[in-house]
Amino acid sequence: HLHLSNSSWAGTNMAEASTRKLQTMTMTDAFIRKIMETDPNSTPYSLDVHNKQIRHLSNLESVPKLRSLDVSFNRLQDLEGLAPLSDLRELKAYSNAIRDVFALGENCPALSTLLLQDNCVNAIPRSFRKLVHLKHFSIRNNELEALENLPPSISQLDVGGNCLTNDSVRGLNMLVELESVNISGNDLGSSLPKCFAGMSKLSELQVSDNHLDTLEYNLPSGLVSLTAHRNHLSASLSICSLPNLTELHIASNRITSLPPSLHLSVPLLDLLDVSDNRIPRVEDISSSISKLKELRELNASGNPCTPRDDNGNIYGKEAMEWWYALVAAAPQVEVLDDLVCDSEEVVEAARSFRRELEIKEGRAGNGLQSKSKARPKSARRKKVVVSTASGSPTNSPRGATGVPLVRPPQAYHGRAGVYGKLETMDDIESKFADIKGRLSRCKELTRPDGAPPTPGKSKVGVKEEEDESPQTAQKKEKKKKGQGEGGGRVEESASVPSSSASSSPRRRRLREEEKVGEGVVPRKG
Repeated sequence: HLHLSNSSWAGTNMAEASTRKLQTMTMTDAFIRKIMETDPNSTPYSLDVHNKQIRHLSNLESVPKLRSLDVSFNRLQDLEGLAPLSDLRELKAYSNAIRDVFALGENCPALSTLLLQDNCVNAIPRSFRKLVHLKHFSIRNNELEALENLPPSISQLDVGGNCLTNDSVRGLNMLVELESVNISGNDLGSSLPKCFAGMSKLSELQVSDNHLDTLEYNLPSGLVSLTAHRNHLSASLSICSLPNLTELHIASNRITSLPPSLHLSVPLLDLLDVSDNRIPRVEDISSSISKLKELRELNASGNPCTPRDDNGNIYGKEAMEWWYALVAAAPQVEVLDDLVCDSEEVVEAARSFRRELEIKEGRAGNGLQSKSKARPKSARRKKVVVSTASGSPTNSPRGATGVPLVRPPQAYHGRAGVYGKLETMDDIESKFADIKGRLSRCKELTRPDGAPPTPGKSKVGVKEEEDESPQTAQKKEKKKKGQGEGGGRVEESASVPSSSASSSPRRRRLREEEKVGEGVVPRKG
């Protein structure tokens, strides 16, 4: 707990906070000028003053060229003060507390877009008939009880979330230019009003949350998209003939089956949403969608025959069963419950699931129940202990000739015929002995103190003499005798190496060391 009763600082800040909360902005010339300078969305033709705690519109004479005005999320109760804006084309006044909209028809005859959703309007005044250029009108989530005095120029109308009934929407038959209507969230009763049947240009209709029992009557033939979520549609779906319908959304109803003749009523259907209904069998869905040749997207999860898991996903054993059954029944479908039917991931998952089912069915048919997921014993390789020529056993699997039975994976998959090869123990031991001998000879060439070997006393030279044949020894003795008879001639010949010496640099180096030790050839450096 934080005790601030004796803190003057706390009292001052609490008072400032409450004052700031109740403070409202007045649209003075200075205020409008500051908005024009600081707000990037405001220009001489557009003014954005949303969420500024404004209660009244005033002083708009300073911006007579306005074409767009945004006063949303304020505290407006009326729209008085718009008289100077005779050229206003767009007005955004949603999320206020507006009750009176009489001034709009009198002051803004050029309006083409009017957004009044989330207010408290309960009636449309007669002055609205003067808005002859109005095209887009939204008055969703208000308190309307009747649709009257609407200009016939409206093409997009949103009156969802009001208190309209089947009888109070008769004024819609005067709107001959209507193309899109949202009348969701009202109380139209068991069937649609008759005024919809005569709307020749109507292409999109939303009638969700209206307690409808049927879609068989009063739908215009030119309808392209129909949304009727959360109604009372029950039993087998009954719908009138809609030859141009491409989207049908009827989720969260009480439908138990789709009619087999659905393809005759909606032959061009491209998207169908029947999720969260009461369809008990997959066949009740597949028998209808298989005949819809233009169907590309289907949502069917949430039915008794198409369950989801605890997290609301369709992955899992039961989900994949109905999902694969529907894909098989309607191969023309490309997206089923937000999963692309021909994607690599989905195809691989479906194959794995089908393989698992086939294995399970095969085991059940043969009466076999495997307790382990390991490979069968016949596929496992056993280690064979083979004695080498030296008598030491080895655990690598080999044949009688010592050749490995198993070769390792190819080192380079891109090259044909390139692979690793296992050597026998005899080859490995001979190579190891050779390496060991070379290391010992390298040690003999160096002394413990790091000095080079003494000329004429090299152990390597001794080793070479021991390894020499008798013929080589006789040749060396003849050369020594020739050196004793003519030293100068030998010195001259020593500068020209023989063919045998040039072919073996090591022997030439050893002979030079011997000559230096005898004093015949002067040592360089």
